[in-house]
Amino acid sequence: QEFTVIEVAGQLAGLVNIVIQAEDIYIGEIQIRATYRGRGIGKKLLKDTIVLSEATGKRLWLRVVKGNPAKAFYEKYGFTCLNQTDTHDEMERWPACRMPPSLV
Repeated sequence: QEFTVIEVAGQLAGLVNIVIQAEDIYIGEIQIRATYRGRGIGKKLLKDTIVLSEATGKRLWLRVVKGNPAKAFYEKYGFTCLNQTDTHDEMERWPACRMPPSLV
């Protein structure tokens, strides 16, 4: 896995891991250090990834640990729960130009 380091004024603010696949874009990690949360960094990263999804027609998907408040953050940006395990919720967001197979 490759991670991109997010810096603010030369300081480590977080990490992101986004994997562009043939049909999908997988958001492996978005981690923002506690001292940098609430500054819009995660929101910008997610919005930029949504723009990439829309431009390429690729579905976005991710896994979030059950109980993690980030789930509501993702839902706010159009992600829906696709699958659930004992520990994680798998979520997805389809670009406007593609419909989920269940709706075709």
